[in-house]
Amino acid sequence: MTAITFEDEISVQELPDLPGWVENYAFDAFDPKANIGYFIHMSRVAGAPHLWWEKLYIYLPDGTVGAQHNFGARPAPNGASGAALDVVVIEPGRHLQLNYLGPVVRWSEEELAEGHLVQRRPELISFKFDFKSGNEVWDFGKKPTDFGGHSSHIEQAGLVTGTLNFRDKSYTMDGRGYRDHSRGVRKLNEMADSAWLHGSFPSGRAFAVYAVREVHEGAVRPRSEKAVIWDNGKLYEATAHGQPYLNTTNPHNGYGGKYGIVLESEIGTMEIEADIVRTASYTYNGANDYLVGLRAGDFDVFEEPTIFRWNGEVGVGNTERSIRRLPY
Repeated sequence: MTAITFEDEISVQELPDLPGWVENYAFDAFDPKANIGYFIHMSRVAGAPHLWWEKLYIYLPDGTVGAQHNFGARPAPNGASGAALDVVVIEPGRHLQLNYLGPVVRWSEEELAEGHLVQRRPELISFKFDFKSGNEVWDFGKKPTDFGGHSSHIEQAGLVTGTLNFRDKSYTMDGRGYRDHSRGVRKLNEMADSAWLHGSFPSGRAFAVYAVREVHEGAVRPRSEKAVIWDNGKLYEATAHGQPYLNTTNPHNGYGGKYGIVLESEIGTMEIEADIVRTASYTYNGANDYLVGLRAGDFDVFEEPTIFRWNGEVGVGNTERSIRRLPY
């Protein structure tokens, strides 16, 4: 089991002088009963790493998505703070908190996918979400040959509770979530597509898959494929089959739906059925450059809250998929 320290969790206090170095936090969660959740990404700005770029996609109960990108930086000795978002480390490897008071702009999922977005009045939203986990932290280690060249990279499945306040109403979150924290030089110029998925079940079983393909001599081939299973907190390495890569950049055919994936490990085989229930889409242009909705850019990215079924259990998680716009 990897011992996670307070220094592993909080933002780097002394920034390294390395071209292309970045630090990223990512969080997702979903509560299917309340039909609320989030995908939140917080990254240092390339070229100005003292600033944080916070990206929020909040799944609202009426089926719309509250999206917002902010720049900023505030003192944060216990985590990281951008313009309006705080990541607070309560207990390393166990408990993190997300706090936000600021704007979002509501879009339908179809509007985000179509990408023809015009300026719209923002609305105030606030939330306080607690991510808690008894699962071992998945430590990727220092592997500069992987995409991203991370000097550190940890991930973890857990439970999320809290309150979302919007339009004079409060909504209670009691869902399942995931979190990621990485640091290092990020280079994605050869990446073709990716599939990052994870989920957890009431019995204490959870899983995660991280898969990336690259462009080589005009063709697509696997570059980095990793998977793990948690069983009552203990982490087991696994092999995944059937990663749900996208095969089109057409937003009307390229997201949603169902898929299946199989994980094999020393504790047995998991045959998992997935049913995507929500979608938020955005554009990634490299160097931590993101745009709300699908626009002209390097990658189309889809965040997809997902219901997973395995061994008679119903679990919750997220499917993130990206695909480079052709030509490679």
